[in-house]
Amino acid sequence: CRRPWSRATLAYLLWPDLPEKNAQSNLRNALSNLHHVLGDQQADPPYLHISPATLQFNNASDYWLDVRAFLDLLPKVGPDEDLLSDQAEITRLEQALALYRGEFLEGFALASAHFEEWMILTREQIRRKLVDTVRLLALAHAQLGNLAVSSTFTQRWIELEPWDEAAHRHMM
Repeated sequence: CRRPWSRATLAYLLWPDLPEKNAQSNLRNALSNLHHVLGDQQADPPYLHISPATLQFNNASDYWLDVRAFLDLLPKVGPDEDLLSDQAEITRLEQALALYRGEFLEGFALASAHFEEWMILTREQIRRKLVDTVRLLALAHAQLGNLAVSSTFTQRWIELEPWDEAAHRHMM
């Protein structure tokens, strides 16, 4: 999170069916438990910035997050086929792909339509980046003459998007 979230927004997001007072109480309890589980009191800097009105994840804390690591390894611009000849970029894409273990928050659910909408949108954005990464790796390895490796990435591309004619053409 690059910005603070109001406690009221988070309480509503997590407990939309409860009265605001009860949702705020649940949030206080959850934050207390999270603070304890994370060992935030001993962390320097702490993982969370908590104020009476807001909550924010501290990006300066000593954390590792698989999604952040995956995204950080991807090109900062859109998928660019000019990257295909840059071995360092190919290696970065392969490292990013190795981090991907499944859909964003797979198996996680909250009884909140707002949270569900955010989660589905985020899941699709990450999945799109995954498909772009697999496609670029298939094309890069084919261009380098590594046809067996290209075939492996192309098969994954087809598994991710079986309707994509470009993937099938590339496999042929």
